[in-house]
Amino acid sequence: MVMKELHLHIGRHKTGSSTLQHFLSINAEALRSDGFYYPKNPAYFWQGEHSHSFLAHSFKTERPHYLPSHATYEAEHAWQSLYDDVAQRAGEKLLLSSEHFCSLNTAASVSQLADRLAPLIDVSQIYVYCYVRRQDELFESEYKQNIKSGDHSSTVHERLFDRLSEKPNAYDYYDFLSVWEQCFDADKVTLVPFERGQLHNASIIDDFMNRLSLFDLSSYRRISDQNLAMPAELIELLRIISPSVNKEQYRVLRSWLTNHVNSFDRRPVTLLTDNMRKVIFERYKEQNLLVAKNKLGRKDGVLFKDEIAEKPVFLGLSTERTASLMSQIILSDVNRLAKLQRKIADIKN
Repeated sequence: MVMKELHLHIGRHKTGSSTLQHFLSINAEALRSDGFYYPKNPAYFWQGEHSHSFLAHSFKTERPHYLPSHATYEAEHAWQSLYDDVAQRAGEKLLLSSEHFCSLNTAASVSQLADRLAPLIDVSQIYVYCYVRRQDELFESEYKQNIKSGDHSSTVHERLFDRLSEKPNAYDYYDFLSVWEQCFDADKVTLVPFERGQLHNASIIDDFMNRLSLFDLSSYRRISDQNLAMPAELIELLRIISPSVNKEQYRVLRSWLTNHVNSFDRRPVTLLTDNMRKVIFERYKEQNLLVAKNKLGRKDGVLFKDEIAEKPVFLGLSTERTASLMSQIILSDVNRLAKLQRKIADIKN
């Protein structure tokens, strides 16, 4: 066995993972000073996410969707590179992070991960950290992300129906946690509800570092939130556009529209109606109670404590509003181009 301990952050998705990983990445040297090794070898560390996503994706047959066509990636090379790097860090504490590890949700797949980690450390010294978001918030956030990525163009109602029909256990945290506890020491698998009131200092960074017993962060560089929410109007416009263009055209249009993000109404709204939330709550009520009672030892059975934020429901884009937005954006670019042309003319003269 090589490492003293292994601390594995597995997400889940939409729980501040990008912010945490960026923090860990830019503070790799500070972490080393505190005895933690956050390796950044490009053979398994994806710089675009500041995470060890290539290790997580090694259990899938398909190529990571976010990886540029020119980038190389090979699963066996990724793991062997990690083994080689860790061999030079005997006695340190290894720190790995990727929310894509949470895609391992069967005993077979998590066992494969345990087998991959076996050359590094005894399984009894592996600590797993899993942050979970309330299911209605997770669904809404994932829906927006999928639209942004161009993965689908379904309405939020259609997507919810598909999700609950095709993957009814997708947000079942009790079954998910149980699978991981089968393969690792159950006492060292930690689940944390992702709510500000349940995080140390209301921060994913402070909470995670606190769990590593790193309390003094005065020597660490602080960062801001890495994932700023897109306005609902922009999400809806992208949803409407995506079926009409290919992937490259979609990326160009998304980039162009995002550059005009201030043209959109940025007031907080929700895409979910009360009935949609009720459906989600009812589907996972029993599982959340089991997690709270059996995993967290909460007698009241309450997993998530935040009240539902009162926001108006976004009702979509009217033809008139769409026309107004596009006119505003196009005219803005026309005016910018005209100014540039005048500057070029002045230089020539």
